[in-house]
Amino acid sequence: MRPIRISMVNGLFHITTRCDNKNFYFRQDEDFIEYLKVIEKAREKYSFKLHVYCITSNHVHLLISTPTDDNLSRLMQFINGEYAKNYNRRHKRTGHFWGGRFYSTIIDSETQLLNSIFYIELNMTRNNVTKHPKEWKWSSYSLIFTMEGLSLSR
Repeated sequence: MRPIRISMVNGLFHITTRCDNKNFYFRQDEDFIEYLKVIEKAREKYSFKLHVYCITSNHVHLLISTPTDDNLSRLMQFINGEYAKNYNRRHKRTGHFWGGRFYSTIIDSETQLLNSIFYIELNMTRNNVTKHPKEWKWSSYSLIFTMEGLSLSR
C-alpha cells in the first residue's frame, strides 16, 4: 500500500521525480525545453507557482506552491504523463519514462525552504557535473541568483 500523500491549498513542496531505472533520458536540449514547456502548460491548467527548478539528465527537482487548489497529485500526474507521452513519441520509444511516483516534501519552515533552494540549485555542482551552478542551464539558478544584489559570485 502506498503511503498517503499530503497536499494542501497554499502548500509549498519540494518535488523530486526520477527517470525509470535512473536512466539518463534527458540528453538533448529539446528534451529539457519540452519539459519546461509542459510545466508552463500545466501552470495554465492548474494554478500553481514554480519557484525553483533543476532538470538533470535522470531526475527533476521542483519547488512549487499550490496557492489556490489542493491539486499537487493532479498537476504532477499531468506534468509527468504529458512529458512521458511527448518524449516517447519524439524518440519513437514505448514503455515507462518515470521510475515510479514523484516524491514530495512539505516545506514548513524558512530554514527548510532555504535548504531546499540551495539543494536544488547546487545539485549539479554537488554532483561534480559543473564547477558553479550558473554553468547548468537547466535550472533556475541564473534566473534567481544573477539578479542585481543576489549574485553569489562576489
